[in-house]
Amino acid sequence: MKIKPLRFGPSLLFFAIPSAIAAFGVYVVMQRLDEHGVNNFINFYLSLIIPLALMLVAALIAFKMEGNPLKWKILAKRFRLKRMTKKDWIYTLVLFIIQLILYAGLSFTAKWLIQLDLFAPPEFLLPAVDPRIEQGILPDSFIGVPLKGHWIETSRIDLKFKHHENRCPRCCRNCLSSERYITNWESIMERN
Repeated sequence: MKIKPLRFGPSLLFFAIPSAIAAFGVYVVMQRLDEHGVNNFINFYLSLIIPLALMLVAALIAFKMEGNPLKWKILAKRFRLKRMTKKDWIYTLVLFIIQLILYAGLSFTAKWLIQLDLFAPPEFLLPAVDPRIEQGILPDSFIGVPLKGHWIETSRIDLKFKHHENRCPRCCRNCLSSERYITNWESIMERN
């Protein structure tokens, strides 16, 4: 499958649209959800994860518009999904280490950049993405959920869901609603 390179104008558009959607998620959706008292965990998914899901849907729609049948082998070939070689894993590890070094070495620039009007963050940001909050390389919480000591409880909740899912696969969408999931997360947070 030969793919022609995208010209500069259209390629700029392919970066501008997702950037605008992500900015809308952070500067509008996240702010409104916080104003209405929505749990940080739900806020994170609605304002940051859903735009990523929309990009996946857009990619699949574009794939179909190219005239491709929706078959895994063709999709994998078009999206260039293939098994990573040993060389690929080495590149990944090296780039990950470089990324950690750059993150640690350039983290001071966040405080400098947010002082400029162009890069000023909105009033509210989730702690996981807020440059005003000092972040370590290994965080101790994620979206308000403490990480230390809760891996077993989190796994237990997931196992309960998986066990229930195996018993009644037809009603899983109703049984495993986000409300029950968040209630369980909130009960974990209350125990601290």
